[in-house]
Amino acid sequence: MVTNFWKSHPPATSGNIVEDFAHNLIEMKRLSKIWAHNKRIKDDQTLMNEEKEIVELENCSTEVYKTNEHKDNLTELYATRGKILKDHKEAWRVRSRVTWQHEGDDNTKFCHKYANGQKAINTI
Repeated sequence: MVTNFWKSHPPATSGNIVEDFAHNLIEMKRLSKIWAHNKRIKDDQTLMNEEKEIVELENCSTEVYKTNEHKDNLTELYATRGKILKDHKEAWRVRSRVTWQHEGDDNTKFCHKYANGQKAINTI
């Protein structure tokens, strides 16, 4: 996506190159937000479908011998589900870090005073 964008929107060779570059960055940011939003929606839908299929496969009658194909389907569904859940967890981890950087930590003042106090104590 990024490569295609920059190939189709090269900075102008005449005029204000910096202004064109800044405009392209803003547009790229907008497009990446749209892509991320659509990906989240698609992943949520896929996750719901995978979980429905898992429930259906697991609720097969126990009298029926589960074939290798049945087991492979179940394994693939679990793998896909695990990947999506892992991606969600990572996204939330990154999002929480960004939030912390923007808002700061309630204990920052305390930590700085404590560290500076320890430095003063350790100084000869």
